[in-house]
Amino acid sequence: MENHKELVISGDVVFIADIHFGISKEIDARFLNFIKRLPESITIISLGDFVDFWAEGNNYDFSADYRNLSLLQKKKIFFLRGNRDFLIGDRWSKLTGGKILAEPAVINCSRNKIIAMHGDLLMTSDLRYLFWRSICRSRLFHFAAKSIGRKCAMKVARYLRIASSKEVARKSKKELSIDYSLAEKLMEEDGIIVCGHTHRSERKKLDCGELIVLGSWDKDGKVLFVGKDGLLFEQPEDIKFM
Repeated sequence: MENHKELVISGDVVFIADIHFGISKEIDARFLNFIKRLPESITIISLGDFVDFWAEGNNYDFSADYRNLSLLQKKKIFFLRGNRDFLIGDRWSKLTGGKILAEPAVINCSRNKIIAMHGDLLMTSDLRYLFWRSICRSRLFHFAAKSIGRKCAMKVARYLRIASSKEVARKSKKELSIDYSLAEKLMEEDGIIVCGHTHRSERKKLDCGELIVLGSWDKDGKVLFVGKDGLLFEQPEDIKFM
């Protein structure tokens, strides 16, 4: 079950995105080291693409490919769906101990009201992807994915990985760019939108507030830490926890 769109958190929060856990041993080790450093009191908000691909049905899931995810059960963590892990559901929540949020999620924490998104909906020029998104997020697609079984799901996953890489390679710069005017419309006065998806870290002042984009962990990926002393937008290794 998905949580209500608005979430109030009393303590510190860290936002992460586009880890693509499982894609390489180096990224996995980097993330696991970060997780082990996090105090138990901190709430984690994942903005999507936590793993490189996921599917689950009534009697199967892809957990065998991500053996360390059980470590997350010791943390307070919430997940938004990304373009690679859009099929996370009840089995994912049971495995990680986390809860799935509807998008966009409004996070109230440390006197900040933050709109959390994966970021793909902000790329309005990428019409081919938005069409695909409308299909893969449909109830019919999710029903079919749960029904085909693990073996068939793995074949589909491999195909989609290859197709996604080819699709990204052919996209224009405009298709890979965020629509700042849409971000403006979504945020309130002095608001904050935090997202991922583009794989490029960015912090941009807009007329109504601020847009913060977390990059991917295989490049210049940063995390956003929100606490009583304000916002820190840093590399995971550079965040100092008290």
